[in-house]
Amino acid sequence: LTVLGPVLHASMVAGATERLHRVIDIDETLADYPRGPVASVRGEDSSQGDDGSRALERACLRAEREGPAGWAQVLPKLTARVQERPGDTQAWSYLARAHLARGSPAEALNAAREALRLDPALALGHSLSLLVARSSADAGQWDRTAQHAEAALASQPGDAEALELLVRALAAQGRLDRADGTLAILTQSQGEDRAAALARRIASERSSTVDRHRWLSKAVSLGRGAAKPFRELGEVCLVLQRDQEALQWFLKAFQQPGGEADADVSQTLARLHVRAGSPDDALGVYRVALAEI
Repeated sequence: LTVLGPVLHASMVAGATERLHRVIDIDETLADYPRGPVASVRGEDSSQGDDGSRALERACLRAEREGPAGWAQVLPKLTARVQERPGDTQAWSYLARAHLARGSPAEALNAAREALRLDPALALGHSLSLLVARSSADAGQWDRTAQHAEAALASQPGDAEALELLVRALAAQGRLDRADGTLAILTQSQGEDRAAALARRIASERSSTVDRHRWLSKAVSLGRGAAKPFRELGEVCLVLQRDQEALQWFLKAFQQPGGEADADVSQTLARLHVRAGSPDDALGVYRVALAEI
């Protein structure tokens, strides 16, 4: 045993070393494989992965860390990749990220749209989702706006622009309870003036007079520092033949310091006073208006 001891010990060490090398080889091999959809640049050719695909994946992940300079290096490779394999969804997504990082939002949007055409459920990340949501809102595509605004919020909860886009989309879809709830979140995080400005914008986007009345009423109830849209709300009330309410809002517009008390407001307010059976109040409006000329 005294003689065999060193021999057995050396044999055990050699066996352990060999097993350790096998583990290391396995780990390095696994590291080359994509882990999840974000790291896959094969798309339709996932069963035919090659060293070039894996190298491109690693380059894209490295570019994510390095920023614009890293994306500048990988951009030509991604362009070649989508030309070679136009069905590679994730390559289009990476190409969109590269263009966005390089300050080319139009090219980024085109690449993102192609990725979504191939896979409508693809997760684009916050910046690209926001870009698509913004473009969809500009085009009046409110279903897509809501989808991608929600995707942006999933990546970055509380993002003000994504919340605004989502409120506009929900209002256009008639999903008013959700729109109100999302507007409340925006109000809490960004303040009443920003929420009031959004409500006023939504009112301008709605063709229905009833809808415009709803959102202008919200703008009036929310705004503090900013000038409130009393005149706009009064004009909507006139269309709805709500003369008493119109009188209320035109009077506020007339009295608002530095506000909307021009000749049209004065004349409309005076006529409303006459309709309400208050000619003396109408004369008072004219006197004030003349004194300010």
